[in-house]
Amino acid sequence: MYSRRVIDLVIDDFEASNKWRPVYHSIAQIEEFNDYIGRITRDDGNSQNSYFIWRNGPPTAQRIAWIKRWIANEKFLCFADADYFITRYAKIRGVDEQIIRMEFRLGQRIFLQILQEFDDRQVAIQVFVLKARQVGISTVVALFFLHRILTRSNTHAIMASASIPQSEKLNMMIKTALDRIPFWLKPGKTSTREKEPRWENGSAMSIQAGSQTVAIAEGSSPSCIHLSEIADYDNPTVTIEQGLFPAAHQTSSLFFAMEGTGATASPWQKEKWEFYKANWKKPGGRFRTIFIPPACAPDIYPHADWLRANPIPESWYERRNMETQRMKRRCELFVKSTDYLAEFLGANWEVPIEYQWYWEDGYLAAVASNSVKTYLSQNAVTDSDAFQSKFDSVFRDETIDIITTAREIKYKSYAITGRTIIIGNDNQPYKPPEHEIDYAAERISLRWEANDGNVYDWMLIPLLPFDDSTDEACFNKLLVFEEPQDGARYSEGIDTAHGLGLEREDRSVATVLRNQYGSKRDVQAASFMSNQVNSAQMSRIAAAIATYYTTDWNGKVTSENPMGMRFVIEQIRKSGDECQLQLKLMGFYDHHIMHFYDDKGNINTEKGHKEGWRTVAWSRDILLQKFVNYVTGGWIKINDPVCIRQMKTFMRRLKLGRATMGHDNGEHDDNIFANAMALITAHDIEDEGKRIESKYHVEPDPGQINDGWCNSYEVVMD
Repeated sequence: MYSRRVIDLVIDDFEASNKWRPVYHSIAQIEEFNDYIGRITRDDGNSQNSYFIWRNGPPTAQRIAWIKRWIANEKFLCFADADYFITRYAKIRGVDEQIIRMEFRLGQRIFLQILQEFDDRQVAIQVFVLKARQVGISTVVALFFLHRILTRSNTHAIMASASIPQSEKLNMMIKTALDRIPFWLKPGKTSTREKEPRWENGSAMSIQAGSQTVAIAEGSSPSCIHLSEIADYDNPTVTIEQGLFPAAHQTSSLFFAMEGTGATASPWQKEKWEFYKANWKKPGGRFRTIFIPPACAPDIYPHADWLRANPIPESWYERRNMETQRMKRRCELFVKSTDYLAEFLGANWEVPIEYQWYWEDGYLAAVASNSVKTYLSQNAVTDSDAFQSKFDSVFRDETIDIITTAREIKYKSYAITGRTIIIGNDNQPYKPPEHEIDYAAERISLRWEANDGNVYDWMLIPLLPFDDSTDEACFNKLLVFEEPQDGARYSEGIDTAHGLGLEREDRSVATVLRNQYGSKRDVQAASFMSNQVNSAQMSRIAAAIATYYTTDWNGKVTSENPMGMRFVIEQIRKSGDECQLQLKLMGFYDHHIMHFYDDKGNINTEKGHKEGWRTVAWSRDILLQKFVNYVTGGWIKINDPVCIRQMKTFMRRLKLGRATMGHDNGEHDDNIFANAMALITAHDIEDEGKRIESKYHVEPDPGQINDGWCNSYEVVMD
């Protein structure tokens, strides 16, 4: 059907059974035959049935036999060879609204090559296509489905986009081609319902939508499934994963294609893409991920008409924009490292100069209109580029690189345990999984006696080193980047959540900063994060952390602050939020006071008495802007891998002319907020003018100094 090897085997089998071998015809021969049939017959069918009458009476028996043989030849070749059917008989609507014969574009040929690999193995075709700019995959998938509907009996096809109007566009591709296929090649219809047509060969098609409340293909077992714009589906977990996946039986007759646009990706789409890309040909790796950069489709980008209107200037190539050169290098590396692209385009493929000129022209226009993020995602050269947000990142890549390089990698992790430490809904003291415990390391006992006479005993149980590359791996662990220092001053920022343990809900976070002033910077000493801890449960965890950092572990304060830990907790309901209230009952009294800010952002320390941090529009800006200033200036050392990941997806967006900062769609910023609060409570009345004007000076690491100049050998300096 797709593979040349399989097609030849099918034709060989036909020849052995029928004693004649089908012959491939050129487009010119097919057009000549169709013109001839048009002269001697009149299509007298309707929307449901296909039949004809002779215009001037039937031709000779010999001529009729010749016609029948020709039609039998074409019907079989169309069945055996999808490429032949599409390039000889399918017509589409071109960009200029003209109806044209389908010709495979380069990107579509790459897609066909991937289908050939599935066909060679005789396994289910299951592909997940990530889209930047269109390269024609939706069109060719629709035609492949039409091919199966017309040439294979009992094909049940489902086509669905995010909404019914969008799904109708997919249906229109089918209808455009179907209406122009010769009457003798297609079976008659048994149902002409617009959204659910059926044919005499038992095939059927159903037009559905991701916005529907019931699962796609509910009550059926489709063999052809095309899901488009899955980023916009209302509830893909229900409509696709729970409803459709089990109904799509993974037999060799299955053709399952999912498509989504990276720039508007939903969390479900992005997570599935990353999982399937990492697990292709492994257990659970159901779909093969496919991303074809627009640069690999020079027959579309740029169009010949555009080049005529915008010819490449002389000597332009030598003075290309640096971003254009970077795009070229990254695209070529992606092609070489992606098997299906390298196989089709060759290991020495280079981005065509025409595309470079076209890309640079669009890039400069995007710079002028402040839409660079959107442009880069639409013209992505890698799948990760396609997923980048359309909003501007708050932190530059260089800043993230510096923080990532400088963070403390060799840190310790602990499980916080004790009679009052509850994580989750079972109301039982928390115990870490046994396989995570480091039994060879020393445990730390903590004791705190509250003013009301209650005594709290906690235990920090050392955990084995783990891979912190995912947020989930860090859940319910105290990450200790720096051990307690006597005489230091600490602040603990706490962002609480509901703690229901749901996959995408907010997390409860407690972070500890060692506060420093003047020419010294703050250092993140510890972090704790969980999606199973609520506000009341967090109070005991925060108290244990405070005891660890600001006491001798037996009740005596060792901090520079005689009150021990300085707390700042986001008030999510009312004054005296549960976490803050419980900490005060336990004897932790030093809490952030929400000072009064005037219209110019100046602080009046004489006004304000409410404890905790209250986030409203103006206070949110003050909180986050201070954090951004300190991070970009190097005045805070972030060690938490989760916080650094959140900084990568922390965006600045405009809404009603006002810029706001927050996490990108489907991402989190809880760790950022906790660190920002811990920072501001220590520096809210500090004059940070000097810090903003200059970056923190990092002392060189003696171990990294090049001392080759003092040895006998010569050092060549770049």
